[in-house]
Amino acid sequence: MYRRIVVPLDGSGLAEVALPQASELARLTGAPVHLLRVVDFTRLERYGPYALALEYAAAEPVLTDERAEAKAYLQDVQAQLDGEGLRADAEIRQGRVAREIVAALKPGDLVVIASHGRGGLSRWLLGSVAEDVVRHAAVPVLLVKTDPVTDTTVAPRATAVVTAN
Repeated sequence: MYRRIVVPLDGSGLAEVALPQASELARLTGAPVHLLRVVDFTRLERYGPYALALEYAAAEPVLTDERAEAKAYLQDVQAQLDGEGLRADAEIRQGRVAREIVAALKPGDLVVIASHGRGGLSRWLLGSVAEDVVRHAAVPVLLVKTDPVTDTTVAPRATAVVTAN
């Protein structure tokens, strides 16, 4: 049915709420879990014309640290899934988060992604990675809705499966 269960993670407990749903789907379908973390180097754009004054050499150590942290984090999550008897691998990409998630997808994938539950002004200001993925992915997306004010140990609710094309 599915070739891979793709789970984008940002290192937060809220993003990890998607893992139980992904694990269960992996058990049911026999598909491996593909963990994905995007290191976003485009944040400098938010500083406007002053970002041009920042040299790449100054940003490179920060990006190197973020990539190392992402690698260690994904290895921990992968080991946890392997311990549960699931096949899992991990990938680190660099760029705009939603764009890189969509670019990493292949035919036959299913994306299981947590929505941070933002609304109103914070959603407008911060954007929604999950919404961008749902809009642009050419594969099915399972959106696991979370409540940012509740403890992340509460069982998540799978709220929608959106099938594209």
